[in-house]
Amino acid sequence: MIKEVEFNKYKKKGAYHWEDAKRSIFKFNAHQEARFEWILRCLDDVKGKTVLDVGCGDGALTYRIAERGADIIGIDNSEEGIKLAKEIFNKKKMPANFILASAYNMPLKNNSIDCAVLSDVIEHVREPERLLKEIKRLLRNNGKLVISTPYRFGELLWDKYHVREYYPSELRSSLESDFKNIEIIESHPALWMFLYTYNSRWTAYQPIFRWFTNILALWFRFNPLLTDSRNRRRFDRFVQLTAVAYKK
Repeated sequence: MIKEVEFNKYKKKGAYHWEDAKRSIFKFNAHQEARFEWILRCLDDVKGKTVLDVGCGDGALTYRIAERGADIIGIDNSEEGIKLAKEIFNKKKMPANFILASAYNMPLKNNSIDCAVLSDVIEHVREPERLLKEIKRLLRNNGKLVISTPYRFGELLWDKYHVREYYPSELRSSLESDFKNIEIIESHPALWMFLYTYNSRWTAYQPIFRWFTNILALWFRFNPLLTDSRNRRRFDRFVQLTAVAYKK
């Protein structure tokens, strides 16, 4: 059995995805919001559908999907993440089924879900092909899979918890054996992301740009990190991928 990287951010930081969703210019995370928004757009209408959030963590995205009328199931192998998700959903009186389990062996029946979501999960696993085959098993005929993951840039990983990152062609290749009608969207312009997250010895200047971006997103409903590659200019680069695919 290949040992997975231990994801202990919930022990260290608590329900940090919920903190990043707070509507405050000082706490809001426009990067996370853009990532969630692309996933929700790709899911489209989920009212009355069974949606599986694989690697749901503290349930911040799970809640956004549940709000749209889905019959939601959240699965994670982090005991702390599942505990946080259950507590928050109970407080908000939002129904959901949270399961502590490995994503390689989910305790659900074949052909039992309409849509599956992998929100920045695939880069953390050592056996992505095995994970994708397990999701295929669970999806109904022509069921939809939505994946988000950071865009790979060379051999240097974005995060110490990542095992592997993907170029668009690599992500497509990993899906082709089990899924069809694959579409990959590039989003989060690199320049905006650099300015939004950049830290240096002149750290006093970095929050100003972050707050400015948050003001655009919260007050003017313009999140520049939502920009995608459909109108790519010559030197445009993007740092996030969202893939949509359907079960073969």
